[in-house]
Amino acid sequence: VLGIADRVIFTGFVPDAMVLAPALDVFVLSSLAEGLPVAMMETMSMGIPPVVTDVGGVSEAIEEGVSGFLVPPKDPRALASGVIALLDDEALRKKVGETAKASALGQFDVERMVREIEGVYFNTLARA
Repeated sequence: VLGIADRVIFTGFVPDAMVLAPALDVFVLSSLAEGLPVAMMETMSMGIPPVVTDVGGVSEAIEEGVSGFLVPPKDPRALASGVIALLDDEALRKKVGETAKASALGQFDVERMVREIEGVYFNTLARA
């Protein structure tokens, strides 16, 4: 019906969707509201370039056009344009993916984030 069956797989519910991530060329998230999406960060850390709506904390993790593409919410044309730009340009897709990976692993490293959260707790307890 849509004419995309040879290029898109609609899996339905997958309990551990991250097992499918290595098969992705691009990560797409069209949320209307988010904090800092874990799935986005996980796929970025794998070098998968994101095209995501600019909501919540998403823009804190992505530098527009460098480590991913931010598009306005409720704008399917902008979302499609970002996806097409990455799919049509392998060099761009690879470069954005590498930058996304470096950003996710550097800026949002789990161990670093745990240390920072611990610091907040310790500082709060010390003032109490």
